[in-house]
Amino acid sequence: MLIERQRTIINILVKNTDVYTTAKSLSAECNVSLRTIKSDMQSIKAEISVNGGYIESISSKGFKLVIEDPIKFETYMNEINTNSLTYSYYAQSERVSSIMARLINDRKPLNYDDLADEFFISRSTLSNDIKIAKSLFSKYDLDIVSYKKKYFVLKGDEKNMRQCIIKENLLIPSTGPNNTDDTSFEKNVSTIKNILLESFICHKIIISDFVFQNLVIHIYTSICRMKQEHYIDDDNVLVDPSYKHIQLIADEIMHNICRVYGVQFSKYESDLLAIHIQGKREVYDDKYISKEIDDFVASALTTIKNLYGFDFLDDLSLRMSLALHIYPLLSRIQSNLQIKNSIKYEIKQSYILPFDIASSFCYELSKKYNIEISEDEISYIALHFLNATNDKISSKHLKIALFSAEKKSNTFIIRQKFNQWFGKDIEAFDIYFLSQRDVNLCNYDVIFSTDKAFCEEFNVVYLDLFLNESDYQKVEFAINGFKDAKDFLKKFNRNLFFNQDFNSKAEIIQFLCDKASDEYQIDSTLYESIIEHENINTSYFGHNIALLHPKEPITEKTFIATNILNKPINWDDNSVQLVMLVSIEKNNPKALTVWYYLSFFISNQTIIDQILDEPTYDNFYQTLQELYEHIIKK
Repeated sequence: MLIERQRTIINILVKNTDVYTTAKSLSAECNVSLRTIKSDMQSIKAEISVNGGYIESISSKGFKLVIEDPIKFETYMNEINTNSLTYSYYAQSERVSSIMARLINDRKPLNYDDLADEFFISRSTLSNDIKIAKSLFSKYDLDIVSYKKKYFVLKGDEKNMRQCIIKENLLIPSTGPNNTDDTSFEKNVSTIKNILLESFICHKIIISDFVFQNLVIHIYTSICRMKQEHYIDDDNVLVDPSYKHIQLIADEIMHNICRVYGVQFSKYESDLLAIHIQGKREVYDDKYISKEIDDFVASALTTIKNLYGFDFLDDLSLRMSLALHIYPLLSRIQSNLQIKNSIKYEIKQSYILPFDIASSFCYELSKKYNIEISEDEISYIALHFLNATNDKISSKHLKIALFSAEKKSNTFIIRQKFNQWFGKDIEAFDIYFLSQRDVNLCNYDVIFSTDKAFCEEFNVVYLDLFLNESDYQKVEFAINGFKDAKDFLKKFNRNLFFNQDFNSKAEIIQFLCDKASDEYQIDSTLYESIIEHENINTSYFGHNIALLHPKEPITEKTFIATNILNKPINWDDNSVQLVMLVSIEKNNPKALTVWYYLSFFISNQTIIDQILDEPTYDNFYQTLQELYEHIIKK
């Protein structure tokens, strides 16, 4: 499997298929030695040769990608770019974080040469990385000690190491309850929350949400470290005798934690927990999540609630992960070391709504600290919002009706599949015979039938009696409010499709806003909101596409206006030929699923090329219809 840097090299070659790319330029782009580039190219050549192409190399010119099978190669590129969210050593800040995590987690000497080879960097580059790590460690009274000019190791107190892990947001191995393979941060947080809440309710302990978050972080980090046999062992961890009752509660919590996670109970660990519960700071000078950051996250999520209608304030895992992400982000910005993300546009194209929410979050952060946050960093924040947003959009308490000529016992497969796919979201799944025409269909969110004639008569969705995994997209499409592909394509208004050239981005925005406002009787707020959003983040989405949209849902209907230019124009220092104005109807969070289905379109270069080659509405509509019918397996 290729590493991130090698995928980056392939993407560089893809963008320059008509010219040779020198090893020297790749070396400069990836910040590695020529030796490393030559080593990478061996792996890349082998990989490309079985995926529809080959690398042509001439010593005096460099490397050039030759594509023999475009379809096979495009499939391969989609796979490597979609699946490349693995940890990358491309940026210096990422290498430094990785070195710091290794030193804290391993607690054993690391070899300079071995680590340089592992990261594909020179010894001098590694030395610079270690200097930065040493500076960061010094804030926590930790020190990197070198010896024999060959090895280096971390020295310091375990309490300070835990503080460093939290404040620098370092990766640490985790494990689920009872030594299972469940390493989900969210699931572990849920387990810890339940243990804490049970004790606090039993002992009538009143605690603020802010303190509760820090306790969860403290315990989560402690569990991970205890699993690695790194325990607190400090006689100076003493609880004030006047808080003896708090110490007993901490003992109870720690015993439960140790039982669930299979670690050995430690009185020092329990006493440290007691100090945190009672709110004193004899051990740590500052909190894991400061009140300033906690207040900011709450304020930013309130803004997002007002803009998008999603209330994330009760999502403790999201709030903690965002707060912990902010600390190293601010540090990177201050050091001018913002992380590069080679799949920024893939994230932006595939997760349009989470990226947009992340942009709003980062806009609030930039205002508070007077900083500029790159799209690369925003794309990482978007991943925090991904699951949280999907949970909010997914339909809850679904009421589903199925009309069938079969006996109820014969619809077992369908019912089982629905429970498997959407079980937690289904409130009612009622089955009726085709002859039952007195059913009030308005009582259901979505209606299916196994009879095609019934579907045509009542305009409902057809299902085969024996569903399989390939039917999932079709059912999900219907649950999200679209009977079929044509139903979704109604959002692309024919009256708002244009094939006109413009000289500037400003002209296109004004033109599409004017046309949409005339079509739907919208006042100037549409244009003003779109300009406001443009000031927050660029609407360029890669693949020669720009997606304009208001800062928040403001229209009564969902619609998409489209303009295809015959010649590309400059759009925020990028080339754009296809521009869409997407307006989502207000007060309907379910309508936001339009972003999800748009992602299938804007991330598909082949589809975009087909549309640009023949910029007519009929070709546009037919191309998208084939795409979405394929998606829902119609």
